[in-house]
Amino acid sequence: MTPKPLHRSITLWSGIFMMLFIAWAWRDSMKMVSHLSYGRTTSFSLGSMMGIEIRPVSGPPDSGRVPLEKSLFGPTVAASLPPPLFLRGEAQKSGMSWIPGEATHKHFARYTKIEPKGYRAILIPYWIPLMLSVLIWSGLLLWRAKRHRPAGHAVLTESSA
Repeated sequence: MTPKPLHRSITLWSGIFMMLFIAWAWRDSMKMVSHLSYGRTTSFSLGSMMGIEIRPVSGPPDSGRVPLEKSLFGPTVAASLPPPLFLRGEAQKSGMSWIPGEATHKHFARYTKIEPKGYRAILIPYWIPLMLSVLIWSGLLLWRAKRHRPAGHAVLTESSA
């Protein structure tokens, strides 16, 4: 049985679709802030990052999309390759000040310090799932190529040595 050509492989097309979707979400997060809240949990996308925050108090269900410059993070700049952040509220009393041109992830880390003690947030930059999907996709394509290579076409055989 001959294998399907590569251009008909579901592995090829699903990997391309996944990487295009992540790249689109990454680009969108640099211009828009999107969020979905239910109970104590909020998922969001902003400044080249996606995240989940858990608040100590439950709130009403909510969702929305706002341009980054009109959001709470308005005067910040979305960094292309921010680091992952694992944040906790510190309940500090000091007020927030804007630093013009500050990276969004740095502002978010400072903003978290005035949140109550039970607040938790995890922010994952989009470059991490994109690189993971590239690695997994490449591995699957290599495995497919190895699996479909005919037995007589080994790269190095004993007779050629």
